[in-house]
Amino acid sequence: MGADMPVVNSSICGIGICDRLGFQVALAFILLGGSVKTPANEVSIVVRLDTKVTAMAFSPDGRSLAAGGKDGGLISWDLHALKQAFSAKAHAAQVSSLVYSKDGNVLASASWDKSVQLRNPQTGEMKGPRLKHKERVLDIALSPNGKVLASGGVGNEIRLWDTGTGKQLGVLEGHDASVFVVRFSTDGKSLASGSWDNTIVVWDTCTHAKKQRLRGHSDAVVSLAFSPDGRFLSSVSYDQSMKRWNLASATLECSQTPADSFVFPAVFSPDSRVVASPTFGGEIVLRAVPSGARLMSFPARRHGDEPLLCFSANGELLAAATERQIEIRRVDLRGMPGK
Repeated sequence: MGADMPVVNSSICGIGICDRLGFQVALAFILLGGSVKTPANEVSIVVRLDTKVTAMAFSPDGRSLAAGGKDGGLISWDLHALKQAFSAKAHAAQVSSLVYSKDGNVLASASWDKSVQLRNPQTGEMKGPRLKHKERVLDIALSPNGKVLASGGVGNEIRLWDTGTGKQLGVLEGHDASVFVVRFSTDGKSLASGSWDNTIVVWDTCTHAKKQRLRGHSDAVVSLAFSPDGRFLSSVSYDQSMKRWNLASATLECSQTPADSFVFPAVFSPDSRVVASPTFGGEIVLRAVPSGARLMSFPARRHGDEPLLCFSANGELLAAATERQIEIRRVDLRGMPGK
């Protein structure tokens, strides 16, 4: 780490997020398009916390970053007002997933404590009751209009919830093992789920009927992304492959297995055109979808588990959390071959 690298000392459960105003100003300029910017593809910010980070999410406008911890805590930074928005001991166990609504008015968190919570991102105040599962919740997704939340996890089922009332809308059953990942299509009419049973199921969100089951991976499916037009679905699996599916024909269009291997977790950019993941060689690599072409790479800071990754909504920032530290860097993919 360079001597002039901005550093924040923080707590997942509520100490002030910043002891250097210079950090806040620099970060605000990076996110909001100000004239002061760090070089592209280099670490811009280092955030240090008091617990292991297990989930992250940028707000849709890029002005906030939320993080969840192994201890069940939540913390959110308001990067526009240059202050911590809130912190809370929200869950009784590890936070497994975080997601903002498209309008930025809801922050949803899922946990191994078998619950999902909805909060006001500015105040941290709970919005409605806890949404309860029978087993650990591993992933959540919000529909594009923010009215429906999908949650999946241990227990093989997916639950759909009305975010306004907290009422359960339905239970989707079709997997033979735990559900690792859920994602809505951009029009909200389809929901895709990836499972430890090595398959992907695409559901009709209106009828709750199973539209397709996609088979081809030989291990758990851990990451999914619809193309913006909804015609294709990309997937990454523990079998080290990335696949692209044609949803009109329910067929596999192409499959890539990079020589340097995926190490998990792997995340897709919001436009589904880039996938980022650590590698066994100690790097974080960004690849084009669906070609798998390497766009860029940089060293991955390792402290135990592999880095947890998260793109901002415009795809221009990538956060990487390792144990009790988050590094945020700008990524500039313009003109990259294969992009």
